[in-house]
Amino acid sequence: MNEVLKGVKMLSMKRSILPAIALAAGVIVAGASSAQAAPKQVVVVVAQGFTPQVLDIGGAYLKASSTEDEPTIALNDFKAAAKSAPVSGDVVAAMRGILKLAESNGYKTGLVTTNDVTADAALFYDLPATTTDVASALVKDSGFDFLAGGGRTKFVPTTGTNLTTAFKAGNTVLLNADEIQSVEEVKGRVLALQSDESLSYNIDADSSTEAGLGDLASLAMTTLGGDEGNTPYFLVVHDANLLKAITAKDTPAVFGQVRALDGIIAEAISVRDGKEKPADMGLAFFSTGAAMDLKYTGENANDRSNAIFVASQLPSSYSKATTTLKGATEESFTEFSMEYGNWKPSESTRSSVIAGTMTGEEAVRASFEPAIGLAYEAKTVAPMAYVIGIGEADVLGNLVTIASTKAK
Repeated sequence: MNEVLKGVKMLSMKRSILPAIALAAGVIVAGASSAQAAPKQVVVVVAQGFTPQVLDIGGAYLKASSTEDEPTIALNDFKAAAKSAPVSGDVVAAMRGILKLAESNGYKTGLVTTNDVTADAALFYDLPATTTDVASALVKDSGFDFLAGGGRTKFVPTTGTNLTTAFKAGNTVLLNADEIQSVEEVKGRVLALQSDESLSYNIDADSSTEAGLGDLASLAMTTLGGDEGNTPYFLVVHDANLLKAITAKDTPAVFGQVRALDGIIAEAISVRDGKEKPADMGLAFFSTGAAMDLKYTGENANDRSNAIFVASQLPSSYSKATTTLKGATEESFTEFSMEYGNWKPSESTRSSVIAGTMTGEEAVRASFEPAIGLAYEAKTVAPMAYVIGIGEADVLGNLVTIASTKAK
């Protein structure tokens, strides 16, 4: 038996110790467990790179770019519903095997990720380290009910065996956004692969070809909940693109990922509130900590208001500007600049991009980042856990307990 799962079994018999999954990864979770009733449906959102400051700045951006009269930030509901619980260590590694554990106890299980699904599924379903073909192991042996994200070429290679061919018998395969939008009946297990590698940044995703993280999470909740919406399930939604955007100092991409995460949380809260017994559904949001954080350089409210407005006008990541403007002509450059926040670069910048001596990313970053006034500072921020309907004192431990309990 896997050592982690062996520890989890011991945990279910002796609840006073720290969660075995957390111990296996060297994670410390503060506090004692809560005695409240365990929910039958669980949605866990894991956001790499997320910090309270990202929420504060990203939340201001969401409000500024909203068309609602009184926009709200769904992520704030977690802090309002329960105080955040500090954790330390590698939160993602700490949940190794948790979906396998939940599946063994009768829960439907799902994973939605911005990564290549084979990387995340191998961890959350605790596939043996010796597994050489993770994609094959997932479709043949894994207990997943809903698996979505990137990694399409691992299952549908340009040469070799198409793993989805046999899998389609009694199951559902969705290989692009059009197939998700047009599917009339979701049957059996679901494999939704939306990109060859990892998913695009939320702000860059072409909705005609690639379903975004929010769309996939929504489909997962609907599918796993069953026709009546009451089927017990355990769903993990993992966003690694926020960390990628912060590391690249790609401000539009950062805000786009915050928008996606907030949308997922808003829908999950709406689903929970719409239940006859809201306590049947528990929500957890993990920020995994960071080595870099955001900070406005503007000195007053007007500076920040202008910065937020400028950021809200940008329709794609900085990095996408490079691919879009590669080989640009005068005409295509003019079209791009009109779409990109009515960008008015200097003639020298324009000429350099068209000549290929300056990338599109370098050009738009130089034009917009000073106005946005956002600094990326080296700063260690500890992981945090936010919850609704799950005991807050020992969040990882409570999730392990739920996954260890027979689904009803």
